[in-house]
Amino acid sequence: MKQHNFYLKIAFITLMIVFIAGCVKRPAYLNVNRCRNASTDKEILYNNIVLPNSPLTIDDIIKVGLKRNLALLVKRQECAIQKEIATSEKLTMLPELLMNGEWSERDNSPGSSSESLEPGVPPAPPSVSSRRQTGTADITLTWNLLDFGLSYYRSRQAANSVLVQQYEYKRLQQNLVLDLVKQYWIAVAAKQGIIGSKELIAKGEERKNQLHKKVKKRVISKAQALKMADQLVQMQIDLQAYQKEYDYAISDLKQLMGLPPSINFEIEENPETKEGVDLWNLAVLEDLSLRNRPELFSYDVQEMIDIDEVRAIILEMVPGISLFGSFNYNDNPFLLKNNWLLAGARATYNLLDLPNQYYQGRSARAQKMLTKKNRLLLAMGALSQVNLAYWIFHDDQQYFSLAKEKASIKEQLLEVALRQKKNGKLDEADIIQVETNALNAHVESLRAYGDMQISLEQINNAIGIPQLFRMN
Repeated sequence: MKQHNFYLKIAFITLMIVFIAGCVKRPAYLNVNRCRNASTDKEILYNNIVLPNSPLTIDDIIKVGLKRNLALLVKRQECAIQKEIATSEKLTMLPELLMNGEWSERDNSPGSSSESLEPGVPPAPPSVSSRRQTGTADITLTWNLLDFGLSYYRSRQAANSVLVQQYEYKRLQQNLVLDLVKQYWIAVAAKQGIIGSKELIAKGEERKNQLHKKVKKRVISKAQALKMADQLVQMQIDLQAYQKEYDYAISDLKQLMGLPPSINFEIEENPETKEGVDLWNLAVLEDLSLRNRPELFSYDVQEMIDIDEVRAIILEMVPGISLFGSFNYNDNPFLLKNNWLLAGARATYNLLDLPNQYYQGRSARAQKMLTKKNRLLLAMGALSQVNLAYWIFHDDQQYFSLAKEKASIKEQLLEVALRQKKNGKLDEADIIQVETNALNAHVESLRAYGDMQISLEQINNAIGIPQLFRMN
């Protein structure tokens, strides 16, 4: 019974917490900020949208994407921030120049007395060696050699971090070009399907109406009409899929190009389908990949950052030596000299921090080895990408050749079917089906061509040089 009461108490407390949390109101200022930011964001998204004259080519799309893509804009801002950090790190190498000034006044005389060290000799009478007012000023220049060395390495690390950000930005651009090429060719094939299917869908609707009339006139049975209507509806469903595929591709293109969804544009209906390409051999492509991939450059720079980290930690084990010099002024009239220069050197050494620095050095060396291993891992991945893209491109070439041949055969079958229709051997429904098959084969051949273009751009992406190889 006690245990049952305990569970009831827990359930009651839980319900009360949920109820209280639900009653907490959203602060009014959050709603105000969201409304203001929503308006600002929308204005920025729709601002300065300048598109080339439609229809857009793949080069137009890439140009707009590289200019407006939001991920690139974010990365550019990160690069700008890192540059400011690098500049800040450079300025830490400057010595310290400190200015001090004081004016004060006390309510009694700063007089003092003395006690003689020799027995029997009376002490000097109380005297005053400074006024009640104090006025001092000094300018001190301090240069810590250890801090200068550390700042030098930190500034080099910050400058190299800017390079890393720039290489990441470059790779982001390359990936964007590949994504744009993919969605462009998907949209091109789907648009061809839409253009060809409009007439066929209209013919299908007309054919269904004819079937309905024939059933009423009892020219054909209802079962025969339903069977033919089922085939026509399935054909229309298959053709309607082109519109869905096109909408998805255009939506992805808009997002990649940094355009709001409500901005409309058209792409080429019949882009030129060149089939030739001067592709270099695989060994040269592998070498290009290892020499041009931005990620590999990033790891090269990261290794330099790790080396500077090791050097900085070694430098921290050296005693800190500070050189200083100052100009001093004191308005005390009792002083023989009111102005003087001061110069010297100080040395400090934290012996108890040596074990910490030793293990930091070991950690930095291990990090440098990790960077090398990660670079090797990335190099292997780059070579694999080159090889995979190379062989996929050749596979796509063969597939395109077969798809083009199939489309040609379907076109010839359509010509034969049209002649048979004139002779009364085929009716309108059969012709519609043959036309649909010819259209699907044509779109499939265009998709195969698009796959070939995409795999070619994947080769360019794998070697780190976008748009290097193009169909000619």
